[in-house]
Amino acid sequence: MTSPRVNNNNCRVLILHNCITPYRHHIFEEVSKTFPLLVVYLNEHCITKRGWDPIPRKYNYKYIILSKERNVLTVIKNLGLLLKILFNFKPKIIIIGGHSEVEMKVTAILSKILKLKLVYWTESTEIAESALPTIHRIFAKLQRIIFSRMSDSIMVPGKLSYIAERKILDKSRVFIVPNSIDEKLWLMDSHTQNENELENVVYTWQQSNSQSATKIVLFVGRMTRVKGVIPLIAASIKLLNEGENFILLMRGDGPLKEPLKEIVKKKALNNNIIFLDSISVSTLSKLYRNADVFILPSYRDVWGFVINEAALLGSKIIIGSKYSQAAYILLEGTPLLLERVNAYEIYRVLKYCISDEVNCLHYKKIVSTSYRKYMHQRLTYAGIKMLLTSLCLEGSRCDTL
Repeated sequence: MTSPRVNNNNCRVLILHNCITPYRHHIFEEVSKTFPLLVVYLNEHCITKRGWDPIPRKYNYKYIILSKERNVLTVIKNLGLLLKILFNFKPKIIIIGGHSEVEMKVTAILSKILKLKLVYWTESTEIAESALPTIHRIFAKLQRIIFSRMSDSIMVPGKLSYIAERKILDKSRVFIVPNSIDEKLWLMDSHTQNENELENVVYTWQQSNSQSATKIVLFVGRMTRVKGVIPLIAASIKLLNEGENFILLMRGDGPLKEPLKEIVKKKALNNNIIFLDSISVSTLSKLYRNADVFILPSYRDVWGFVINEAALLGSKIIIGSKYSQAAYILLEGTPLLLERVNAYEIYRVLKYCISDEVNCLHYKKIVSTSYRKYMHQRLTYAGIKMLLTSLCLEGSRCDTL
């Protein structure tokens, strides 16, 4: 008896994404090696300014950017362009990354009219959406349910995702495809600029301190309330006042950066709590590798890609909160997973890791194993390809040997 084989040339995949995001490029590049792929970005820039480089290296996949700005006229123009793309590219599968934009809704409806396979790719969690006003939260929930019902398959990054934890549809249609980072980007040897940048950053405190800090604690992320930076600073100040010998490096921008710098300055601790300006990928990679402790104490996070980065690059100890999917996957069952985000809890876990490094390092093996098992990029690639293959094999979208 013959077995079916996917005819990739007949299985064209169209991905609709709201904006250019660097953590998706490597996935699209890998998928394009197996399936004819076209990625359509509705906008060049995301509405939320993240400070990231949208295209950090050269990628080989086909993509189109519909507009540079977001307004009523560009939405109308985008809808016309999407119709043209649908009829010219002739996709068999459409993947929609979200549901907020008008273009996503219209494309989803068109996929049903044209009898195309629709995949709903969503990362939303109830925790991440808890900050929204009530009416917006209810509306987002309704949209998510409608899109889930319309779709042939749903992709979520982890079990904290709203759809994965709710019985709102047939679970056989839900594919858990973990988020991953571009490991090639972080491990590539071509980032050789600013060779002394790390040394200048880490040892700045030596200019006015006579002692050497024995531990480096690293935070990387947006300096906003939801990232837990306020209790992190409070816990660090308490530890330093108690005589613990470490430096805290805060890398990122955001509305709380300047107020926190003022607090640290008033406490005369600006040689031990250092706020970094923009640094190269090379230097950030070295910071991850040299950090004794990496911490991301988020109140809520859709994922938390910096956890992936710290785990890949070998930060000795990683601390995260249960409200970040990445931290939850890596640290579940260890005392390094913050059950609550407050100054005391951060103080307690940081003190444990700084004072008792031997026991704390015991969990590094668990983290490394979890990364390889759940968050390595090859698992992301395999998950998406398995989903696309299963959809292509349905109906007439396959060849028989």
